[in-house]
Amino acid sequence: LPSVATLFTSLYPTVHGASHLSKSAMTSHQPDYTPTAKLADALTTLPEILRDNGFATAAFVRGAYPTSIYGFKQGFDRFEENQAYGVRFGAEQALAWLDERKPDSFFIYLHTIEVHSPYQPMPPTQRQLKQLGPDERARVLEAAKEEQALYLDHDRAPSYRGDVSGSIENIQKLAEAKMEVSRSSKKRLVELYDRGIGYTDRWLGLLL
Repeated sequence: LPSVATLFTSLYPTVHGASHLSKSAMTSHQPDYTPTAKLADALTTLPEILRDNGFATAAFVRGAYPTSIYGFKQGFDRFEENQAYGVRFGAEQALAWLDERKPDSFFIYLHTIEVHSPYQPMPPTQRQLKQLGPDERARVLEAAKEEQALYLDHDRAPSYRGDVSGSIENIQKLAEAKMEVSRSSKKRLVELYDRGIGYTDRWLGLLL
C-alpha cells in the first residue's frame, strides 16, 4: 500500500498517508469493508497526469492492496482488479486492451503477485471459476493447465524429491523451524523462488 501510493504520487508515506495496512485486506471484496488507510482522492496521481495529457490509461492488478477500494483507480480509463488468474492472464488482458484501443500514447499498470509465496503454480480458485460461464471456465482451466506445466519447466532441479514444496504451510514450518532447515532445504527454497522468477519473466518479456 505505501509503496505503490508513493510510486503513483512521488510523495513520502508520511505525506500521502496511505501507510497503515489493513489487517483484513484479503476481505476487501466484502460490501461493508472499510480500509484502515487509503490513497486520498484529493491527491494527484501519475495516471491522472498522463490521462490529462492525452494518454490512454489502463490497469490490470492482482492482489489485496493496489485496488480501487484503496484509491488506486484514479486516472485510469480502464481498471481491472483481481479478474486475472496469474501473470499470463494479466498480460493477455493488457495486450487485448492495446489491440482494442490502438492508442498513440498509453500507460499500462500491470500488478501481478508472482513471485509471491506460495512458490507453486496456483490454479484458479473455485470461487473464481463459479463466476464464469461454461465456455470461459473451460478456457481458463485449459490455460491454467498450460501455465502450470510451463511453470514447472522453469525448475532448475526437476528431479528433487525432498520435503520442501514451497506451499504456504511448508514455508511457515520452515520459518518457525518446525522442520529441520538444512542447507539443502534452503537451496531448494531458492530454486523454487528462481523458478517463479523465470516463469514470470517469460510473460513480462512477451508483453514488452
